[in-house]
Amino acid sequence: MAFVNLTLNTKVYGASRIDSNGTAFWVNRDGGIYNSFSNVSLSIVDPTSTKRGRVGVRLDVPIVATEDSVCGCAGTVLRSVTVTAYADIDGSSSSAEKEDALARFIDLVSSTEFHDAFVAFTPPTASA
Repeated sequence: MAFVNLTLNTKVYGASRIDSNGTAFWVNRDGGIYNSFSNVSLSIVDPTSTKRGRVGVRLDVPIVATEDSVCGCAGTVLRSVTVTAYADIDGSSSSAEKEDALARFIDLVSSTEFHDAFVAFTPPTASA
């Protein structure tokens, strides 16, 4: 797999580095201030070294002050959103099984229920 830039919601994350454990890191530097940099990491535990493999991803989106104010100096982190997802996968799973699980996960995070929970902390309600 090539280590290339990622584009997430029109934001380009530059391929940054791969550490000694094989975890890949990308950084979006659009904010221009170090504290405003948004990071993505992708880690993989190969199922040949453990019974189950694991794929993990983390997205950090800091919200920083863009100018000095009573809330803080420019570059002060005001709040942040961190999204973390892991998939534990049996080493014996077929490609078709993994593709099916991935498609279900994509549909889950694309669903209205997930959107409403994520954006507004609104849980699904029971139908009458």
